[in-house]
Amino acid sequence: MQMLKERLLEHHEISRAVNINPGLQAVNSNSCLCFEHSSRYVYRIFFIFIFVGAVYIVSYSVFVISLSELLIYRPYMMKSIEQQKAQIIHLSFFAIENDIQKSNYSISEILKSFYPIKDPENGLNSIIEDIKMSRTIENTKNTLKLLNEKLRVMIFETMEGSTFTRLGIYRAAEFLRQESVFIGFNNKQNRRDEIVRFLNETIEFNTHLQYVTDEIKTVSAEVIKNKLTDFIVFVVVFCFGLALMYCTIVYPFLRSELKTITNIMKILTILPLQTNLNYSTGLSKNFSTLKHSEKN
Repeated sequence: MQMLKERLLEHHEISRAVNINPGLQAVNSNSCLCFEHSSRYVYRIFFIFIFVGAVYIVSYSVFVISLSELLIYRPYMMKSIEQQKAQIIHLSFFAIENDIQKSNYSISEILKSFYPIKDPENGLNSIIEDIKMSRTIENTKNTLKLLNEKLRVMIFETMEGSTFTRLGIYRAAEFLRQESVFIGFNNKQNRRDEIVRFLNETIEFNTHLQYVTDEIKTVSAEVIKNKLTDFIVFVVVFCFGLALMYCTIVYPFLRSELKTITNIMKILTILPLQTNLNYSTGLSKNFSTLKHSEKN
């Protein structure tokens, strides 16, 4: 700063300019000139970081977590439904086998030398517990996100068919479970028409369940695809907004700064010439003064 003031005083004759024009104020040696220029960069960079951070938080919390949950729970749901179809068939088999265990129609009586089932009663209890677990997976919050309104109604409220399916597939499975418990553990052999009705209900249930399974495969894939499409649209809009921010905020600022630097460089190329000119003028004045004094 001191060197700058000396340059102005000695080479650019600033003191002479002040004497000629009293409106100009002399440079105060105690004053300090501060240029708050870095804040202009900091504000813009900070604003961009805040914008990018907010977009990242929104994309992660709204899209990434949701997509990961959908992709994780879709295989579980499909596996649960496929298992339930087989479990219902096993349920009817063990219930009837346990019911006719002491009759001539039992497999133990037909295949006396080779009976593949050790205990039909334990098998029936095991299948009932497996069905309970499968139904628990189907009724979770994350699996429900994979269904549309039509499927929710068919599974949990109502659907076309016999009386036991009119309250939905979910309650129909519970109905068959209770029927199997009644048939298998009522300590008496049920009538033939009751067994036939139970088998027909099992077949009808599996037919409806197969239709629901196909619908779930299609709908769940569409739900994930739509969520992914929304995420892509969000990212594209963010990139467009970031590009717009650069074109309207960052680029004009950098362009003005570049122009300022260019002007400063032009001034710096002029100042040495002005200094040399003032120095030459000073020498000419001194030489003229000496020459005039010699004549006197």
